[in-house]
Amino acid sequence: MFLRYVEIVLIILALVLFISEVLVPLTRGTKVFPTFRRQGKLQNKLADVKQTLAEKNIEQRITELVNTEAPRPAKATPIRKPKGKKKS
Repeated sequence: MFLRYVEIVLIILALVLFISEVLVPLTRGTKVFPTFRRQGKLQNKLADVKQTLAEKNIEQRITELVNTEAPRPAKATPIRKPKGKKKS
């Protein structure tokens, strides 16, 4: 009787493994056995690090621009009325 329970548990585990590692990735269009692949996790970590570096670079550029003195605009010249005949 004990071996029968062990057999049922092993069959259930095999079905769960097959469904989660083969059928679900096939329906999503990804590679099978994603749990055993470490490369995906490393790529996500690399993307996070690149994003943080990009954010830090942008923040550094913003602080540099804020700290530098902005060029003053050229002095505007007043508009002169054209010389000529007056309309009456």
